[in-house]
Amino acid sequence: MRALTEIREHETASIGYFTDPAVGAKLLSMGILPGYPIVILRKTLQGDTFYIKVGDNRFAIRKKEAACIVLK
Repeated sequence: MRALTEIREHETASIGYFTDPAVGAKLLSMGILPGYPIVILRKTLQGDTFYIKVGDNRFAIRKKEAACIVLK
C-alpha cells in the first residue's frame, strides 16, 4: 500500500484508510471517505498543496494530510 503523496498527477486510486485519526476525522467530515476513488489534479510547485478530486468534489489539502491517506 502507498500514500497519496506517492502517486502521479491524474492517476486514479481508491482510498483505503487514514493513518492519523485526527486528520482522518477532518477528511471524513469533508466527504473524503474510504473506498472512494481519488485523483490528484495537480500539486503546487513547492509540492506542499495537493488539489484532489474525490467523487464529484474537488479539494485542496496539505501534503501532511495527503500523506495520511493510504491507498488500496
